[in-house]
Amino acid sequence: MEIVKDLKYLRQPCKEAQETDQVKDIAKMLLQEMETHQLLGLAANQFGVQLRIFAMRMDPGTPICLINPTIVRSYGGSELKEEACESLPGRMAMVRRPKKVKVRGWNQYWRRVKYELTGRQARVACHELDHLQGVLIIDREEPVGVGNRLIGRPSSSGLQYERSEPV
Repeated sequence: MEIVKDLKYLRQPCKEAQETDQVKDIAKMLLQEMETHQLLGLAANQFGVQLRIFAMRMDPGTPICLINPTIVRSYGGSELKEEACESLPGRMAMVRRPKKVKVRGWNQYWRRVKYELTGRQARVACHELDHLQGVLIIDREEPVGVGNRLIGRPSSSGLQYERSEPV
């Protein structure tokens, strides 16, 4: 399957998923497509399904699928790091995310689950949850600075860099 790149479509918030065989099939497909494309995470709307479902890799461990996920707590401060997105090929954005999150929802077997995620896994979960809310990395992009000198600023085409003299 092809990953959706239509920004108007991706910016639509997804609907709550109901316990059906179709949702179980979508969860299974997301896990398979995530492996096929060697991705860290994948939201249902990236494959044309406007339901609150995403899959992500766990390091170490088996990839997980979360249905109707919510962040119940974010803590431990935040980090500004560069992110990419398969729906925005060639684009990178500096995005601030919490260092730690507790997220809950249902797994692909409709069992209630809760995960405490840190570092890269917390970042991936937040990125995929943003997708489900119709938010893209370019919507969260922050300017990049060194001291008081701005060396990059967000624009509609990504970070635009200016020459910065040594400080």
